[in-house]
Amino acid sequence: MDGFVAQFVNGLKTTVLLALVSGALGMALGLLAAAGRLSRWKAISLVVGFYTTIIRGVPELIIILLIYFGGTVAISAFFGRYVEVNAFLAGVVSLTVVFGAYTAEIFRGAGPQHTDGTDRGGPLARAASVADLAAGHPSTDAPHRLAGTC
Repeated sequence: MDGFVAQFVNGLKTTVLLALVSGALGMALGLLAAAGRLSRWKAISLVVGFYTTIIRGVPELIIILLIYFGGTVAISAFFGRYVEVNAFLAGVVSLTVVFGAYTAEIFRGAGPQHTDGTDRGGPLARAASVADLAAGHPSTDAPHRLAGTC
């Protein structure tokens, strides 16, 4: 049992390090992707939208296997000899790509929703408007009064 404890501790260290590194890199990638998705240039917005849609639609295990085994095949073909991809690096890249796609949509959702100048908001803003109307305060600044002043 003592040998297994050391293996579990080593696995825990690797897992935590993988989560921290891929989480930080995925957050940065997601922030860049969200900025690209909100870009006024349609080509960038479409490419980033394609990335987030495809990556979020493919199971994570498939992406991990594709990067690990596909990366080995691609790099080996490029150099003309067998080159094996580091398993930890493949895990970091895979989880960064996946986490970046999910985080991009989270950051994009937190950004501006309507650029046409209208004062429309999401469900929370509509709920505040309904609460104002029910309280007898038909106000146009209802989305800005969500701090409990309704």
